[in-house]
Amino acid sequence: FQPIAMTARDAKCDLFLEHSGNIEAIILGDSTCMRFPSETLEQYTGYSSFNFSVNSGKPEDFLAIQRFVDSNNVTLKAIVVGLRPRTFTPHELEPYDQRLIGSSFLAKHMNLSEDIETDTMFDLTVSSMRWIYFVNVLRTLKFNLLLSEEEKKLAFDFEADGFLNNDD
Repeated sequence: FQPIAMTARDAKCDLFLEHSGNIEAIILGDSTCMRFPSETLEQYTGYSSFNFSVNSGKPEDFLAIQRFVDSNNVTLKAIVVGLRPRTFTPHELEPYDQRLIGSSFLAKHMNLSEDIETDTMFDLTVSSMRWIYFVNVLRTLKFNLLLSEEEKKLAFDFEADGFLNNDD
């Protein structure tokens, strides 16, 4: 099965693993950066690139992604980070994104015990067990049991280099 509550984070990790042997640079950012073509970075740097931007991407996402890349023995020559003012919103105003905490690939690279205070960990665990979690479990089962491989590819329309292919 693909990960429960499949998100762009997990879809991008899957794509990265498929192509990690060729990747020399990554693009990090929020959803606005998902449409930044890897080819543009390749033109300027000469490095084969992958767009690892995620919905509501923030520094904790970027750190987890970097740790994920490192854990897969990929040595990057360049990292480009797209920034917006919201990128640096303090955790008191905007806590960790549930899609990061729930990512089967990235959550283990967060080092939650180092990144946040221990008394907050219980709150994070409880807050992640919302109704939407169970809805996503049902979506995951449908995704894996009822959809064809072609339909699964359309669910996350990312090109091989991580570019969001959204022709809407």
